[in-house]
Amino acid sequence: MNVMLRIFIGAVCLSLCCLSAPARQNHPARARQTPGAEAGNRPTALMRAAESGEVAKVRAILKGGADVNARLGSGATALTLAARRGHVEVVKLLLRRGADPNAKLHSFHAGDFTALMAAIDRDVGRRTEILDAMIASGAEVNPTGAFGRSPLMYAIERRDVLSLKHLLSKGADVNLKSAVGVTPLMVAVLSRSEPGILRLLIEAGADVNARSDDGTTALMLAEAQEDAAAARLLREAGARR
Repeated sequence: MNVMLRIFIGAVCLSLCCLSAPARQNHPARARQTPGAEAGNRPTALMRAAESGEVAKVRAILKGGADVNARLGSGATALTLAARRGHVEVVKLLLRRGADPNAKLHSFHAGDFTALMAAIDRDVGRRTEILDAMIASGAEVNPTGAFGRSPLMYAIERRDVLSLKHLLSKGADVNLKSAVGVTPLMVAVLSRSEPGILRLLIEAGADVNARSDDGTTALMLAEAQEDAAAARLLREAGARR
């Protein structure tokens, strides 16, 4: 493999774990969002109830004045914990009370991601309902400013086809580039995604000849990884080196 291309692949993998916090949007119809207090590494009562899916208990704790956006050292909030567990009603309740759908958090294994991404996983039940609720409350489908990866890219990494299709139906930009010029299609190649995911992106309008900031294309990445199936599919779609 070309040395520079090897360096590029390494840089891309690193950038996918360095997501910059997205800009907030104003949504006057819902409760005002305020920065949450740092809760250290000890979950609050609200977090525990949210993660367990106890709607009545969450409502009671909020009524008592709990900080809906309190966060752990990782950045996790009651909202992200509930979303990760697939607790739709708790998610909706927290959002109505001003939970930040664009909260940024960090996982040792998954890197940096946003609250919306917490629901993106094949193991999360009713995740499309959670995605809908968060997006309706202002979660950014297409990050603004510099970012390491978008929700669409994260769905690709997780091989979550259902979330991938849903995000596309909600306006996710299939050609939105990361801070280093990486596209969702490039992420699919780097993640060695199944051909079906590559086809889905191409059919959604992915630019097969898009170049990263250093001129690398999806086809170059496929060839560098010796992924014959991906390279063939890209060429059939009109990709050039």
